[in-house]
Amino acid sequence: MKNSKGKKARRKAKKQIKRPETKKMTQEKHIMELMHEYNNLKDATQLVIGTLAALKDISIRSAHDMYNLPNNE
Repeated sequence: MKNSKGKKARRKAKKQIKRPETKKMTQEKHIMELMHEYNNLKDATQLVIGTLAALKDISIRSAHDMYNLPNNE
């Protein structure tokens, strides 16, 4: 019986120790997913801007200026 209580206590302690790491890892994973989505959207936007620039026969920098977009990002 004494051994059983010790196992339960150890399992409970391990769960408590793992919770902060798991929460941190979940937050980091969520941040990475958001960054991945942002990068995909930014890449798609750059393709559209490049296509618009090509259709209007202007530089991409000029297209950024025309649509009031930042040039340095």
